[in-house]
Amino acid sequence: MNILDYVKNTTRTFEEMPLNPVDSLVLSQLSYARLEFAEPKPENLWDRLRRGVTVADFFRNEWFEKIFCDGISDSDNMNLMAYAVASRRYRNLKIRDIVGDFDKSSEKQFGAMIFRLDANTDFVAFRGTDGSMLGWKEDFNLSFMNEVPSQSEAVEYLERNYGPGNRKGRNRRFYVGGHSKGGNLAVYATLMCSPEVRARILRAYSLDGPGFRDEVQEELDRIQEKSEVAITKLVPRTSVVGMMMQNSSDYQVVQSDAIGIMQHFSYSWQVQDSDFVYLEEIDTGGKYMNRTVHDWLQSVPDEKRKVFINSLFDVLAEHQVDTLQDLKEMSLTDMAKMIASLRNLEEEDRTVVAEVLKSLAGAALPKFRRKDNPKNPEEK
Repeated sequence: MNILDYVKNTTRTFEEMPLNPVDSLVLSQLSYARLEFAEPKPENLWDRLRRGVTVADFFRNEWFEKIFCDGISDSDNMNLMAYAVASRRYRNLKIRDIVGDFDKSSEKQFGAMIFRLDANTDFVAFRGTDGSMLGWKEDFNLSFMNEVPSQSEAVEYLERNYGPGNRKGRNRRFYVGGHSKGGNLAVYATLMCSPEVRARILRAYSLDGPGFRDEVQEELDRIQEKSEVAITKLVPRTSVVGMMMQNSSDYQVVQSDAIGIMQHFSYSWQVQDSDFVYLEEIDTGGKYMNRTVHDWLQSVPDEKRKVFINSLFDVLAEHQVDTLQDLKEMSLTDMAKMIASLRNLEEEDRTVVAEVLKSLAGAALPKFRRKDNPKNPEEK
């Protein structure tokens, strides 16, 4: 059972059953729908968006190609929205303050929206990384920047909607969450917003979101100790993205029916009743990835990380690779030529480039799920 089954079968409203971890993943996944790209736009659409629309207002077939266009989980995302439209739990949720910001000059890919759960409670969903290379570039920038543009915008988003200047939002209580980079933004915004706003946050959810640089994590830890705000981080059993720069064991592990990096995608996470199926710890594949990335980051100074990442994405741009789909469609010969063009990098770094490109290409492949054995097939 996954989140599609959960949405299809759950009939209780949020008044009858409060938000749970599975809901946080459902709402975070719904935030990947890019209504800001929808065309044609009905008259006064943006005024309606600011006031709030329901999930059903999203679901128009003339918008599908614009809304579901990542080339990653489009079919599943469409099914999720269809089930949400039919669901007694989700269909009447008001959605407001939808934001989508894609800025090449500042290397920012940001999205957010607010779901009104009941008369007094909201869920703020920060969109994760989409299928664009720009979005992935911003993720990689986390390794050498203390704050990327999407993080600062996430803080501003909370202040704008729940700060003292917002008459409607300044007294509301709310959850914050996101999948992938959205989880990183949720934690960052929760701890870096003003104390007045933070005091009304019920819980923050990071759903396989990457961690933070050591110095950033130390500052966030100091703030959390003083505020005692609740933060839940969930990762699949062979987490790749969520274990990047993860400096503690303060996370819970969810069972997944996919293999390797494909476990990052929400639809492989296993659900039982109104919660996830949990495991005691990540498996050997997740531990290996965490150790490998940590060791590489520890051995490479910031300036070299910056050169490495800029070189990687510059060569992707030179080969007109703008999306994960473009990378997926490259032949092995063309990919080898692309890696060979990085002559200025050291051999060790070229090897890392090859592994990164393989992982990115794998993220665009159809999901490979196992139906039976919960053990990791990569373990012997």
